[in-house]
Amino acid sequence: PGEIHRVSRDDWQIAACPHHGPSLTISPEGTYHVTWYTNGKARKGLFYARSRDGGKTFSDPLPVGQPNRSPSRPQIIAGPQGLVMAWKEFDGQKTTVDLMTSHDDGATWSKPTVISDTADSSDHPLLVSDSRQTYLSWMTKADGYHFQAIEGEP
Repeated sequence: PGEIHRVSRDDWQIAACPHHGPSLTISPEGTYHVTWYTNGKARKGLFYARSRDGGKTFSDPLPVGQPNRSPSRPQIIAGPQGLVMAWKEFDGQKTTVDLMTSHDDGATWSKPTVISDTADSSDHPLLVSDSRQTYLSWMTKADGYHFQAIEGEP
């Protein structure tokens, strides 16, 4: 590890564990990509930012997900074909795993699409990858364990 650098100044102060950890991946181009949840005074919700200088400075935070659907548990991974970002949302009836992809090292992102859903309780989504494909790993009470290839990956 090197020096510690701040990704964003959200002004979130909590005397406990936030239970919404960030996700970080480094692309083959050396770009740092991070997603995080915040309930700060400066901003609330899920966000994405990237750094092209080894984490010294980051882009302005890009909002992710629909704020009225409680987006949570962001994941990001530099897969074999590009970046994949996933997170959970809840609309009052169903929990979905939503996904966006990037072909250009995070400069632009696809529109969000729902790749899985459940009307029951669920664990947090994880993204994993091998040298050929990126996958969603997700456990739901109603449907059990999902391990699915990300279709249409960049």
